[in-house]
Amino acid sequence: MSGLHYGSAGWGFWNHSMVFDISMPIWFIHLQSRGPYLFQGFFVQAGVGFTPVKVYRGSLLLPSAVSRATGGAIGVIIYSHKPALQDLDLTEWHVYRVEWRRGIANFYIDDRLVASLPVKKAGFKARADVWIDNAVFGYNRRDAGQVYRHLTQENRQRTCLEVDYVKVY
Repeated sequence: MSGLHYGSAGWGFWNHSMVFDISMPIWFIHLQSRGPYLFQGFFVQAGVGFTPVKVYRGSLLLPSAVSRATGGAIGVIIYSHKPALQDLDLTEWHVYRVEWRRGIANFYIDDRLVASLPVKKAGFKARADVWIDNAVFGYNRRDAGQVYRHLTQENRQRTCLEVDYVKVY
């Protein structure tokens, strides 16, 4: 990425639904927001499961413990509070790999395993997805539509996400 903008950027697989019960992302995701927002950093995600690769500010120790103890009652399960590669420079080129198999997704950066997350849903189709935008996503279990909502962020500098190649097999 050319800069660490406010909003989200990512790459991986997604079934293209924002509905709580059926949304199934399996991807690397950068999230940053002004003000209070739980996810400030770079993560891997499979369904509602997250593991940090790099954290920009704050600690995920308490949210991780609460999410695991309650089985995701806060909308997500944060499997680890410790970043896997805190020194990762996202403005440099890296090789990112997702190995998605029945029941598990393994995430690699430059051939280093950074996380293994369970994939609890089976039998769904997903497409390769790469994006950059100015929104992070909010979860509110009382939302009438039961969907993740966009929380739009203002950016005053141009940023971009460059992809050299995508290989799916």
